[in-house]
Amino acid sequence: MDPEYIIDRDDIGTSSSMSTPLLDDFNEVLNIRGGGEQTITDENSSINVDEVDETRATRCSGRCHSIPTLVWIVVPITLIFIAQFLAAAFMPHTVKTDTEKNNSTLPPVVHNEEEKALHAHPIRPTLLSIRDYKNGELVDVHTNNYLYNTLKYATFDESSGKGEKGGVLLQSDKNDIRFGDSLTLKWDDDSYTGEVVKDDDIIALYCPSNEVNPKKFKDAATFADVKATHRALSSSQGHHYNTDKVWHIPSFPIIREDSCEFRMYKSSKGTAEGVEHHYTLTAKTDPISLTSSKDPTGVHISVTGKVSEMVIQFATVDSGKPIVKYAKKSDLNKITKTDAEWTTAKGDSTTYAASDMCQPPATSTDPGHFTDPGHLHTVKITDLQPRTEYEYRVGLSFGQGIKWSDKIFDFRTSSPPGVIPHNNSSHTKPVMTFLTVADLGVDGSKFRKDAGPGNPNGVTKLITSIVNNQTIDTVHLIGDLAYAHGSGHLWDAFQEMIQPYASRVPTMVAVGNHEYDHNKTVGDGVKDPSGVSNPGGFHPNWGDGEFNSTGGECGVTVSKRFAAPDNGNGVFWYSFDQSLVHTTVISGEHNLTKGSPQHNWLKKDLASVNRTITPWLVVETHRPIYNSETHQMHKPVVQLGLQNSIEDLLNEYQVDLVIGGHYHSYFRSCDGLYEYKCDSGGPTYITVGTGGAPLDGNMSQVIDPHHYTMTFDKSKWGVGRASVYNSSMLYWEFVAVDHNKTLGSIIDKTWIIRYR
Repeated sequence: MDPEYIIDRDDIGTSSSMSTPLLDDFNEVLNIRGGGEQTITDENSSINVDEVDETRATRCSGRCHSIPTLVWIVVPITLIFIAQFLAAAFMPHTVKTDTEKNNSTLPPVVHNEEEKALHAHPIRPTLLSIRDYKNGELVDVHTNNYLYNTLKYATFDESSGKGEKGGVLLQSDKNDIRFGDSLTLKWDDDSYTGEVVKDDDIIALYCPSNEVNPKKFKDAATFADVKATHRALSSSQGHHYNTDKVWHIPSFPIIREDSCEFRMYKSSKGTAEGVEHHYTLTAKTDPISLTSSKDPTGVHISVTGKVSEMVIQFATVDSGKPIVKYAKKSDLNKITKTDAEWTTAKGDSTTYAASDMCQPPATSTDPGHFTDPGHLHTVKITDLQPRTEYEYRVGLSFGQGIKWSDKIFDFRTSSPPGVIPHNNSSHTKPVMTFLTVADLGVDGSKFRKDAGPGNPNGVTKLITSIVNNQTIDTVHLIGDLAYAHGSGHLWDAFQEMIQPYASRVPTMVAVGNHEYDHNKTVGDGVKDPSGVSNPGGFHPNWGDGEFNSTGGECGVTVSKRFAAPDNGNGVFWYSFDQSLVHTTVISGEHNLTKGSPQHNWLKKDLASVNRTITPWLVVETHRPIYNSETHQMHKPVVQLGLQNSIEDLLNEYQVDLVIGGHYHSYFRSCDGLYEYKCDSGGPTYITVGTGGAPLDGNMSQVIDPHHYTMTFDKSKWGVGRASVYNSSMLYWEFVAVDHNKTLGSIIDKTWIIRYR
């Protein structure tokens, strides 16, 4: 073993309780018992250890040696009587029978239809994020894009063209473009005939540029919508473009073709029977070469469960043998690099088609729906050393040549399970830190109107800033990722969005309802990659319709685009160890009742954890098991069903922390929550569905009484940060987006102390 690392047996506790010498060690180092204030510092924050006293007083009832015995006898008895009285008087759902739990109800919340639709499906923008001229709101690619449907049944006249004297002129400021580059279109009216471009005329993007079928556009908008789109961008960025004759596209999307062109069509009433709209080509740009069409996109990394390995994934338009070259940063001369300085590894490729998914709209190939993902590559690199920085490049091998990515990426490996560096023997720095968040969506797609200073795009920037300024071991995205619902361009945009941090820090995903996305009534369930063979996936009789989604991807896309350790069922359920933490990821979209395959796997996984090596046990699932929020879009019956299925397991195996999402808000329970009772040996439950999807805001309320709620916030986007200091101390923070602070603002923090 590397001499920099030791297994500190004095520090790593066993399952039931912490030894007195270990407590004494903490008291000596952290001054927990009093005698003045002391501050622990990490790379990004100052932690007041007096906070440990407060947390400790509420957590370790009957187990702390520094409080008089009489207090531990009198106080718990008093609290038990008070808790039982309150529970009997106010908590009708604090029950033990399955029937009573499943029939429990919460106070109803009244919402208008617009709020319901917004929360049910965050806006899924078109490829070019077109806005509606009537209200400036983003046009949803599925639900309210009337133009797509109009063009589907329209007739076209392609005989006219561009460049003739007196004709309408449409120009692009660039003839070559890369993914993410800006592009500006300009147009002029016909000065010779006096014909002008009207609001109901359309402009459409075609790729490749020689596409002969006018109905096979990538995106299309009326000029009224184009003006609204440009006006919204100009307003949000403080620009003052002429919004009547110009359209500035700030970031050209991922399109896996060699060239594109924009075409302008004049609108008129159809002349043929049954045809309402007719369009005549009036102008088009010169072909625009996509010089980056062959570049890798969506580069991201993930752990395998072994600190000596890392999985690297990326996508390209071309096929070939994926290859990665990597080396320690210290071994590389950044000016001159020789082949001998790099280690190379080869991998495998896959892809998927619309026909591979279960139901429409995911199976549709109409504009705005399925997008060819290109070739999806996976390379596993090995022989890595712990807590070491590496650089890497991705590429494709073509026979006798290799095309490498222009960019060099980097990452840092974690400590092996059970290992603490010598330089952390004072316990004043975290052994490991991970970030966690759920319910993200694609930047710019979450709101009907611009969100101003609180724009959720800041979550991506916040995570990236934290990763760039602090040592982060993993980022956990706990379901509801791209909200694509069969629109492939949103998956491409999502993976480009997370690449700044996902290419540097292992990014592990859980499957949410918007990834599994089964439709109960139609489709082909046997294509489900998780192994569920019945159409519609998991639909328990107690689910009350909560498991019926309408996207139809049935987990195909997420399972193809992301990797997970091979100790479970792909990305659907799996586990991994890092430093002192064992993380178990499960799927609330699949059966978790006793005797089910996932329940059996979960029980086996939890039972196999060696708490001497990984004393901290964290479970993550998209749908929360406990939450204090009542919301018309999310019925409490699912929480009760999950409690009936696995709460006893979580208590039996002394899980410390359970993290979820689904509700677009932040919630933290009291400590030791079990059967609605605090300090009863159960985990702390946290919901962090604040990744960017529309916040619940006025759409929800807190259950009253909510004795097990320590913190609840439905007004801020942000990310959870867990810093593990040793086998018994974990510091939890909710870091909110703050556009005045690069690293956000901490609005909730607590010590979670293990005395079991």
